[in-house]
Amino acid sequence: MSIKSPGKRKPTAIRPARARYIKLGTAGEWEAECIEKGIIRFGFGSARPERFPLCCAGKWDQLTQSFIAGGRTRGTATRFTNETRHFFEDDGSTLWITFVGERLYWGLLTADPPKRHSDGAAMAASGNSCGRT
Repeated sequence: MSIKSPGKRKPTAIRPARARYIKLGTAGEWEAECIEKGIIRFGFGSARPERFPLCCAGKWDQLTQSFIAGGRTRGTATRFTNETRHFFEDDGSTLWITFVGERLYWGLLTADPPKRHSDGAAMAASGNSCGRT
């Protein structure tokens, strides 16, 4: 989610297929990094050695079983899997939004594949922000 000044250029129209809210870490711990680096980070334990390959390969049933084996109920495991699937399968047609302070940040994932991060996954994003300055 890069911050770009719109200046006097004509705004570019975007036509996302859907919009999703994303929280950038517990208590916003990833916000500054995401804004600075122009990335969107995703958690749900997706960086674990047994989970990241499942996410990248789209093995969603096995991912659900991984959450259950980790002590989650079937319902919670299914919800976590669905959230993870939305992120890993996004082809750039989802508008991801979040709020930092009094500012709305938005981004569309790029075609770059997800990268493993210390406690989740990260993908490059193109986007902007709006709100109080």
